[in-house]
Amino acid sequence: MTQAYHTTASAILRIASDPGSTHLAFAIDRAVWVFGSTVEDAMDRAQQALGNKAKQPQIQAARNAVLQSVLTTPDEAPRPGQFRDPAARARPRR
Repeated sequence: MTQAYHTTASAILRIASDPGSTHLAFAIDRAVWVFGSTVEDAMDRAQQALGNKAKQPQIQAARNAVLQSVLTTPDEAPRPGQFRDPAARARPRR
């Protein structure tokens, strides 16, 4: 976030401007950095697991899957049977 917006999370939340909350600003900036670094590392590991021959759509899909797994709560995740099985059409009917 700091790299993208060239500012800190505490500045975006306007916490850094309050002189009495420097410790709070530091804690928020540190928490955002740790969270972002952890997610970025997991995305990089997913990309490395694909190997060097992976194409850009595969890389992007792997990185997005990691991001979705971090941002999605368990109650938002698809439940078994929620979506139709695409292979069901290929199965022969009796």
